[in-house]
Amino acid sequence: MKLKGDQNSATLFELRPDHFLIDAKFQGYKLSLETLPVYVVPIECQIDHAAPTDDQYSLQHVKLAALNNHIFPDPWNPSSVYIVDHNWIIYKIGATQEKAGQLSKIWTIPANGSKQPGRFNITMIFPDDGHAVIADGCGTIYILETNSRNSEADTNWKVVFHQELFASKKNFQFIILDSILYQEGTTHMDILLLRIDERAEWKEFLEFHQDKYLSSSEHPFVSVLEWITLAQDESKVWSLESKRCLVGRSGVDYATIEPNGTALYLASDDPYYFAYDSKNPVQLSNAIEAGGDSTSESDKSDYVWFQNGTQIRLWFRLPEESKKFDFTIDISANDIHIEYKKQVMLSGKLFDSVKPDESNWTLESGKLEVSITKSLPDAWKELIPGNTVGEEIHDPELVEQIHSQLAHMCSDKWVRTLLLSFYSQQDFHCNHS
Repeated sequence: MKLKGDQNSATLFELRPDHFLIDAKFQGYKLSLETLPVYVVPIECQIDHAAPTDDQYSLQHVKLAALNNHIFPDPWNPSSVYIVDHNWIIYKIGATQEKAGQLSKIWTIPANGSKQPGRFNITMIFPDDGHAVIADGCGTIYILETNSRNSEADTNWKVVFHQELFASKKNFQFIILDSILYQEGTTHMDILLLRIDERAEWKEFLEFHQDKYLSSSEHPFVSVLEWITLAQDESKVWSLESKRCLVGRSGVDYATIEPNGTALYLASDDPYYFAYDSKNPVQLSNAIEAGGDSTSESDKSDYVWFQNGTQIRLWFRLPEESKKFDFTIDISANDIHIEYKKQVMLSGKLFDSVKPDESNWTLESGKLEVSITKSLPDAWKELIPGNTVGEEIHDPELVEQIHSQLAHMCSDKWVRTLLLSFYSQQDFHCNHS
């Protein structure tokens, strides 16, 4: 899912290959027999690890734990990684093509006496080459100026912001999923956090969303994405500027913030809902499913179509009681025209020529299927050049799933298929502010 600008701009994108970018002469990959360098660095200290408690038994907790890595890479300095020991001391390990470096002590995370059972693992991320963001797993976040991490003397880390973000909540622990730094008038930093709450904490919100995703009583926990924005003033002081919050039933498989801070991309089994936005207050009457029926008119698809080397197949969703005599369908060598009860559903010049005598159509339980035989075995970029209301799919089995999802929407009039509202576990979701 991808959300832009406000809560009503969720869009679900389908990720699919472009056949015209495929190299037909590609001979395959060759396996390199060169050995990869492997370095072993002895570590005398014990790596910090937070074990789940008996109360942290849900699938959400398992997925959250699976997102953790005790080795923190630095994308701005690929030759270095960081670890945290059981005393919360951060160490740096550098490496070159020839050898691995020594363990260097960098900074100690303030413990604040908060290493209680139930805490999450420490997470650390680097939004640029001069800052680090750290969550201690106990509810406190730290932003540090690190100066240049490429130098050997990478020890001058300085705290420029720290705060207990959710101290008033029962489940205040969180981990960091992503962080970016960007310019929007002043310097801004967006940080994406994940925590897990009990359903009871969201009683009113869940009662409003009476659907199979959030209202199921068999799921005692919900996942909460906290998206915070900090701004730096002229005195280089950081302050919290805004907070946004999304709630979902399933765990998070992947989430990242767009580099300019305008959108959040999210992959999950189930949809997420906006619950809070400090800049654009969320009204329950307007709260929508991220990736749900929020698409604009231009995002709606009238039909879906599939192609292989010899054939084009089109599908339309119509009322179940539709009869064959309701249709007028004309297919010529270069044109197609389809009407339903004198309403034009599709008409225009085809991308390439077809064989009308080998084309046909069927109607079954409100699903119209039109089969067209190509004259040449070439891939089509479009069905009708300039026609944007159709959606090409690459798996015809998806048609049955889509139609079953939308069957309840049919009336005595032709129904436009809302492809961008369809969810499956294979979908890649994207979301934002």
